[in-house]
Amino acid sequence: MTRLVVIAHAPLASALKHVAAHVFPERADSLVAFDVDAAQSLESVTSLLLASLQGGLEEETLILADAFGVLDRRLDARNE
Repeated sequence: MTRLVVIAHAPLASALKHVAAHVFPERADSLVAFDVDAAQSLESVTSLLLASLQGGLEEETLILADAFGVLDRRLDARNE
């Protein structure tokens, strides 16, 4: 079974997980919500995300994010 990970600004990821679990209750165990607070550092987000994904390395994982390019801009800002 493919695991679905939603990474979004807080509290959007959790809200989307609740909606999906309501519509597809039989797949609720394969949904992962990862809420990102605007104050979190890129390093913090990365380490927490990797730690949360460690348990299901044998599963295929589809990762959806709500804001394309946000992490790229954070990386660029760090290198200035």
